[in-house]
Amino acid sequence: MKKFLVFVAIVVVIAVILTSCTSIKSSLNDLLVSWGFISDDETPLSYEILTPDYVQPSTVKDLIKKGTSNILLVGIDDTGILYDTICIANIDKKDKVVKLIMIPRDTYIPYNDTYVQIMTEKKLISKGAYKINMSNYIGKKADYLKGNFGYPSMDFMHDVLFELIGVNIDDYVLLNFNGFKQMVDAVDGVDVTVDTDIRDFTGQLIIPSGLQHLDGEKALFYARTRYLYDENGSKIPTTGDSYRKLNQLSMMKEMTKQIFKIGSVSRIPEIIQTVNENVKYSFTPAEVTSYGVLGLEISSDKYTVETHMITGESADPLNDQASYVIIK
Repeated sequence: MKKFLVFVAIVVVIAVILTSCTSIKSSLNDLLVSWGFISDDETPLSYEILTPDYVQPSTVKDLIKKGTSNILLVGIDDTGILYDTICIANIDKKDKVVKLIMIPRDTYIPYNDTYVQIMTEKKLISKGAYKINMSNYIGKKADYLKGNFGYPSMDFMHDVLFELIGVNIDDYVLLNFNGFKQMVDAVDGVDVTVDTDIRDFTGQLIIPSGLQHLDGEKALFYARTRYLYDENGSKIPTTGDSYRKLNQLSMMKEMTKQIFKIGSVSRIPEIIQTVNENVKYSFTPAEVTSYGVLGLEISSDKYTVETHMITGESADPLNDQASYVIIK
């Protein structure tokens, strides 16, 4: 990230020198922009993973200001393959805002012919293979060696997201179910406001409505709940994965403020050691400390925490009977 910032600084300095030398260049750029053309300071995106005719939606990009940083928060399911949760934490230090942006796990990825061929050769084509929650596995199997993370799964996910929604990821945190439970227990549980009784499929009450203090096991149950049941075990209609994502966003907002308390921040090394086997991340020790300070500011209400649920059109573009979401 530091190298990236240095590069950006150099580019900015060069741009200032060039534009100060000639007003004609600046005027021409302004004219091109006003006419809707790409200015000569911009380079059209060349898709290396997606189909060449793909058109990026502005839905997510419009939420993210220049000069902010993005952390990809990923929860992986118990198979160790699929991404159950995909969330971008956008940090705006200037305006003191953190935006938690949830990406649908069923988001459709229009892979180009090269990757379709790779997926075919590696026998990765199956129902739902073109969903974003499968992309990490495809990157791993394709031995994707680009990117700065040095981890094929996350490097591939980074580039998929950049081409898909135009957002650059600076760092990532990858957590499995055990890691999530351990992290919650390491900070002595979290307080969550539950909007309705949550029961299992037998009708047994697991988490009552109202303000609840949840340990790791119950926090995971809450975060994974897609369907509601009444006391008889009969299913109550919900929006499925969208309902789960809204709960996850609500919990993440609460956890962000609770985990980063003074007592918890001092225990960050201990917490990291506790979950070390179940979490992967790209932070350096210095960056961990920096994010700890940021967390203290969030917990003391110096930052506004926003939640954004990205949606799209339901579709089955491949006719494989899988439920996809196309972000618009």
